[in-house]
Amino acid sequence: MKFIDILKSKKRKNHFEEQISIVYKDLYKFIYSIIKNQNLAEDILQQTLMKAYEKFDTIQDIKKFKSWVFTIAKNESLSWIRKYNREIPSEDTYLELLAGSSEDIPEELLIKREIKEQIKESIKILNSVDQEIIYLRYYYDLSLKEIALILNLNENTVKTKHKRAKKQIYTHLICADPSFEVAAAVID
Repeated sequence: MKFIDILKSKKRKNHFEEQISIVYKDLYKFIYSIIKNQNLAEDILQQTLMKAYEKFDTIQDIKKFKSWVFTIAKNESLSWIRKYNREIPSEDTYLELLAGSSEDIPEELLIKREIKEQIKESIKILNSVDQEIIYLRYYYDLSLKEIALILNLNENTVKTKHKRAKKQIYTHLICADPSFEVAAAVID
């Protein structure tokens, strides 16, 4: 191996590690939310990282790295589920990833917990694709463009589904409790 090849290899490895360090925790949480098993999620994360590293040279736009690696993770997770014939967990699994701020006072924590519960109930009325869009948008802070890539949908379709899902959640919250208009602002 030539010296130039060694330098390129190290540069590639460093660049990959730099990109992975940005998304590592979210990637693990994403896999865990699908698989719901810590050891298996770690295994699938390793498989995802190996595949991503092997194909790292094929990514043309580094700005799409996050959605690209999440797509690999989703495919690896679903592949495992198909292989071992397991069910995909419900939306409650995804929503458990919400965490409150440690700076909140007890009253605020109680209010936030109540709002989260109402939102969870409202999200349950959505179809599975809309739930996934809401989950990826608000719990992983992915852009609608990244979500479209992960779900293999047209970006405009995702935008429309996202807008309709938000409206459904809002309507459900207001119908459940007319004084709940403030809580709906949490979604935006």
